[in-house]
Amino acid sequence: MRRIKGDEKEMFSTHDILLIFEELGLKFNFDVLISDIDVTDCIEDDEIGQRLLNFFLESNLEGLDPSLRKEIIHTLKERCQFRKGRYYLFHPSGIFWIRKDYY
Repeated sequence: MRRIKGDEKEMFSTHDILLIFEELGLKFNFDVLISDIDVTDCIEDDEIGQRLLNFFLESNLEGLDPSLRKEIIHTLKERCQFRKGRYYLFHPSGIFWIRKDYY
């Protein structure tokens, strides 16, 4: 993602957000949603897959160097499980609930 976007300042990991909330003194609950994402379209590099890849990488990849696109898709494919003809990427997500205390 860093190579695509070129700016680390736009990227926040779940851990980064957790630290920001703690630093601000916000009351929150946190949980992790364990999930897989079907990324078959991305690997097949069809129109829907290109849109999904744009979404996942938070970028417009039109005009991206073809060799870099190929590298991204290859890397994605390597990290996937192949089940019943589909590619699934393990993708846990951090969920935050900011609490508001009422007095």
